[in-house]
This record gives sequence, structure tokens and C-alpha cells, in this order.
Amino acid sequence: MPLVHHAYGKGRVRFLRLHRAEDGRHEVRELTLRVLLEGDFGRAFTEADNATSIATDTIKNLVNVVARESLSAEAEPFCRAIAARFLDRYPQVARVVVSAQETRWRRLVLDGRPHPYGFTLDANGKPTVRVTADRDGAETSSGVEGFTFMKTTESGWAGYVMDEYTTLPETGDRIAATSMDASWDWQRDPASFPEANDRVLDTMLRVFSTTYSKSVQDSLYRMGEAVLEAVPELARVRMACPNKHYIPINLAPFSLDNRNQVFLPTDEPHGQIECRWVAARRRASPAPGVLRQHGRVIGRAAIEDRLQIVMEVLVVVRPHLLVRRDTPMLVRSPVRPPFAFPDEVGPLADQFFFARNKRTHRGTS
Repeated sequence: MPLVHHAYGKGRVRFLRLHRAEDGRHEVRELTLRVLLEGDFGRAFTEADNATSIATDTIKNLVNVVARESLSAEAEPFCRAIAARFLDRYPQVARVVVSAQETRWRRLVLDGRPHPYGFTLDANGKPTVRVTADRDGAETSSGVEGFTFMKTTESGWAGYVMDEYTTLPETGDRIAATSMDASWDWQRDPASFPEANDRVLDTMLRVFSTTYSKSVQDSLYRMGEAVLEAVPELARVRMACPNKHYIPINLAPFSLDNRNQVFLPTDEPHGQIECRWVAARRRASPAPGVLRQHGRVIGRAAIEDRLQIVMEVLVVVRPHLLVRRDTPMLVRSPVRPPFAFPDEVGPLADQFFFARNKRTHRGTS
């Protein structure tokens, strides 16, 4: 029986790095890591041969050593350093995936002044990092899990399908709350990962709290758009937002009204809303290209980005509108992309769409 995939490693490697600066100020960074290795380890599975295997205890020890060597490193470059050490030290390792979850400590402020070594636990959400590295390079994403926020008005839910299964009444004023899991991929490093990550969350919260929400979907879409505009170093953003429902309690049996004042908190069952955005690659001087958009020459990489954006929209909104290889027009949709594909782009675009059609078995034009 063939072994189609294998990976192993160490999970829940926990440690706290304490960096003591010369001015007496301390920096605390607590992480929980999972390290997965891929490479020449197949014989351990198929032949009980451990000759190339690295003990998972060794994996833990290597992480602790790199932690000691990198006391002040931010989480993203620290996880890259872990991956690089495995690739440099062990030739049998082909790919490393390092996933980190941060326990965030917020500096204590006393009498308006930051305390040099006092901290309180920041329990709203856990920052995350994921680094996937091989011998050709590394991809880095940051994010947050369980980041919870709400607004108590300026949110509604109306205009949805009404049929024999529908019991939920429409409303123009409700509590909107969620515990968000989100991640964002970097196409280039920001000047500061912590500051850029804060800017991502600040942008999301600003859109959420200052604009009316016709639905959670409506808010999420505009939040993602704003993030990609505010943080140009990003390539992609993903958000998953389960509803935290607050249902008005019926107080009529007690001769009392309830004008959105007393609620029953519940998150079972909950609505689950998920989105993904892809940013067009920003290039200072595009390579001599095969595609023109609004009079500008666009290079191959930008073509791939735009195809990916069209693809994301079609998969979510109109998956049945994907087309056959032999269809003259690439996209037949009321939402047409703002560019045309000349003959030179045909093979690239044709290959891209055909691959998706083959996977989804949706080949009708």
C-alpha cells in the first residue's frame, strides 16, 4: 500500500522568553509551538527503519535552544529561525511547518506610566503565526484566534429568503458579536510585525464599529477590503466569524416590555460566516507584459493575481459560471473583470481555469 503523505513532529512546545534590556525594561514573549517535519522519513512508516528520523524530544530541544538564542525576536522571525535551523541542520528534512500561538502579556500601567516588569494577561484572542519553509523559501502568515468583539446597535438582518422553514423575524436593530479566527499572509515583511498586526485589527474594528451592518457578511467584506488597503504588505486575508447570539427575552408574561434591553446569550447553534480576500500584487515596474489594463502593461505575476481574484469571486458567488477550455470567453458573468485577455495570455488563463474546472467538475459555459 503506497504512503501518499507523511509528516511528524512535536506539539504543544511551550516556553516563555524574557528579554532584559539594559535600561531595566523587560519584554515577555510566551509561545506554544507545533513543529511538523516532512522529508525522507518514509521508511520509519513503511519499514520500521528509524535511521533518518529525528526524535521528537530532539525537536523540542532545538526549539528551546533557538529560543535562548533569540530572546528579543518577534514571533514571525522567530518561527522562521526555527524552520531554518531544521533545514540547515538536517539534510533529510524537505519541509518544515511551524505553527505558534501566543499568550499575550500586556504591560502594566501605574499612575499613567508603563511598569518596567509588571504585566497583566490579555485574554481577548490569541495571536498566531504559521511559517511553511522548504529549501526554496518560506511563507509566513500571522493571525488571531478567538478575538471577540461586539456592537450593541447599528446592525440588522433583513431581506433574506422567507419560506415555510423560516421562523426568524427580520430586524433593523440587533446586537452583533463574534469570536473571530483570522489570518493574513505576508507578501513582504512590514517594518514591524507587531505594529502591522495591530493595524490589521484596528482597521477591522474601525469598520465594524463605525458603519451600519446589513449582515455579518456585509461587515466582513468591507473589513477585509479596508485591511488590504491599510496594510499593503499583505497578500491574503482570511476571516471566520461565528455569531455570538444575544436573543431578546420575552418579558410579556410579566407585563413588561423589552426594547432590546435584556438578552439571552447563546452561541449554540451559531451562524458561521467565512471570507477570504486576495490582494493584487503591487509591482513598481511591471515586466514587459502580455496584458493591458486601462492602458498599462501588466506582467505575468499580476495576471496570475487577477486570475486568482476572479477565481475567488466565482468560486464563492457563481461557481456554475466557470467555463470549458474551448469556450472563447474566459468569464461569462454579470460581474466582468475590468480587463481583456489577448492571445498571448490564452495558455496561462486557459490552464488556470481548466485546472479549476477539472477539480470542481463544473465545465458548462
